[in-house]
Amino acid sequence: MELPTDNTPTFYDSKEGRVNTVCLCDSFENLKDETKVAYVKETKKEYQEKHPELELISFGKALELSQKADRKKYKAGVVEEIEEDRFDEMLNVLPPDNWINSSTNESFRICEDLTGELSNFYMRVFDGEFPNHKERFFTVVMPRDTQHNRLISMAARQHEMEVK
Repeated sequence: MELPTDNTPTFYDSKEGRVNTVCLCDSFENLKDETKVAYVKETKKEYQEKHPELELISFGKALELSQKADRKKYKAGVVEEIEEDRFDEMLNVLPPDNWINSSTNESFRICEDLTGELSNFYMRVFDGEFPNHKERFFTVVMPRDTQHNRLISMAARQHEMEVK
């Protein structure tokens, strides 16, 4: 089976916010009732009759909707304060990825992604100037390529901190 393209007809489960499967053709123009469906021994017509709750949309649109549902489900972008023990536990549970450690802040992401797009990030941030600072710890779900400076800025903004 070839990988789906943006135009591949795709069965999407809007209730679950998930791609269900794809049709084995490259576009809606080439889609017929007898077109086979990936991973099952059914045609598009048989599969649609068996699963009327599924929408048939392009793979590009299905992926976009699925990612949007994941961001909502995992509250992407919402920075939550955590205890230092939780930060340390996550730092040691799996090898950290994108670990950046400076004198006043650090961040890393869990090397195992949460979804195809999203990862769990953890941060340690100095709130205030040394030596009168408070060390605070946070977690946030964000796209896996989110940069360290953006994570620290998000924590500072959402938790009204003075970060140097």
